[in-house]
Amino acid sequence: METLIMATTADDIFRKYEEALKWNPAIEELTFAFQPIVNIHSGQLFAVEALLRNCEKAGWATIQDFFDDAAEDDCLYSVDVFLRSRALRLFLQLDMPDTVCLFYNLDNRLLEMPDYSPGNTMAILEAFKMPTHRLYFEVSERHKLDSAGGTTAVDVLNHYKDQDFRIALDDFGTGYAGLQMLYRAEPNLIKIDRFFISGIDTDARKKMFIAGMVETAHVMGISVVAEGVETQAEYHICREIGCDYAQGYYVQSPQIDLSMIKVEYRGVRRSVSANQRNREALPLGMIQKEMFFPPVINESTPLIRALEYFRRNPEWRFFPVINDRGEALGVLRERAVKQFVYSPYGFSLLQNPACNCHLRRALTDVPQVEGTSRLGRVIEAMALDRDAEALIITEDGKYQGMLDSRALVQIMHSMQLDMARDQNPLTRLPGNNLIQEYLFERLADSQQACMLVYFDFDSFKPFNDVFGFRQGDRVIQLFADLMRTNWFSPDSFLGHIGGDDFFLGIHMPLESLESQPPKIQHFLDDFAHSVLAFYSDEARAAGYILS
Repeated sequence: METLIMATTADDIFRKYEEALKWNPAIEELTFAFQPIVNIHSGQLFAVEALLRNCEKAGWATIQDFFDDAAEDDCLYSVDVFLRSRALRLFLQLDMPDTVCLFYNLDNRLLEMPDYSPGNTMAILEAFKMPTHRLYFEVSERHKLDSAGGTTAVDVLNHYKDQDFRIALDDFGTGYAGLQMLYRAEPNLIKIDRFFISGIDTDARKKMFIAGMVETAHVMGISVVAEGVETQAEYHICREIGCDYAQGYYVQSPQIDLSMIKVEYRGVRRSVSANQRNREALPLGMIQKEMFFPPVINESTPLIRALEYFRRNPEWRFFPVINDRGEALGVLRERAVKQFVYSPYGFSLLQNPACNCHLRRALTDVPQVEGTSRLGRVIEAMALDRDAEALIITEDGKYQGMLDSRALVQIMHSMQLDMARDQNPLTRLPGNNLIQEYLFERLADSQQACMLVYFDFDSFKPFNDVFGFRQGDRVIQLFADLMRTNWFSPDSFLGHIGGDDFFLGIHMPLESLESQPPKIQHFLDDFAHSVLAFYSDEARAAGYILS
């Protein structure tokens, strides 16, 4: 591919501004609102998305009409440079920490514009003294990414990545390219479309689809934003299945008033309460005991200095790399560094300060999991990446340490012993110790509504007297199986107190709890119908038994 790097001067940028204003002076009326994107675990501000506003005031019925007109007149790129500069200027007025990023929507068609040329964004950022890694170009998957002057869109996106810009794939799951685009463009981040997020707390199929998308993305080292989160229940499910960030009205609506954007959304953080700890999660104490801690390298470290880490620490074959937010970006493997150094001109490039060789050139993605993840998810992450020496363990999205396969096997063995001790041997449901632990958690949590249900069979002793204890055990197992079918979710807790006594705990937003009483009655009706199969023909015909 022919190189895309060209010198861009302030005069070039000014000419783009002039071309945009000459096309339609009304674009001076346009401005941006910003919507926060937060860390789904901590509520900390990760980024804001710039959303165009005032199109109607400027004379266009919709935002899409505005971009369509500019594209039809072959001046979309000049208009975009004008808007890009305005968005960056407003973003810097937020006066946020350097760790906060800007998401800017990139219309795919501008790559086809006759006035398209690379280098303009770099010149604007240099004028604003803003590093490239704080800017995410957000590319929608709803439109086909065609070629632009012989250079494919994927090539252009990779060109931006090579300059340390970030790429986010928007509307993921609903558009043209799907997994093909995910594979070819290798974005830094994907945003799950609102269609999949809406109602995910009550739609098992959506939950299954998104869990699969998140799993695939994480194995590829790609972060995931749940877009369009509007309720607490949706937020909790997105967090549970592994999304890294959340955006939507539940966090905050788009804001033109810059003072409304916060560094931390404490209300969101408070809603992530202790009830979200999954009982299949890895035990935190055991994780901390088994983790190991290689020396950590910051992403700003020049690659040539990173070579010193291997020289000073010959016992390590790789080092985790983190950013200024404490988030893990991947690992720097010794063999990857050697491949770069031994490549043509590799060592010369390292020694040339003008080349500014970033660690990213030799960075390798490895699976990352939260310390509170399900055991099954941790095993899947390790199995799907056979080249990974270890997993990166995070807490609230921040790097904590690493866990290798040997430690994972040890943790699994200990968990299985604990589960066998605390489960009812007949139904394999949690027994009294875990039920008491659950009750203490519920009573200690004043933020989350819950419903506690106690089940006790009527006239079960006469049933056992007539049909035998073996048949009685089958009835108990039937009841447990039906409970699992109806409440197999992280917001429910099932317990077997003993004999014919069962316990159900449900913790979810109050409005969602209102649907549970009819569901419980339906469950009881289903059990009453199914249990008839365990009676004799004579008892069913008579409608009673004699004991």
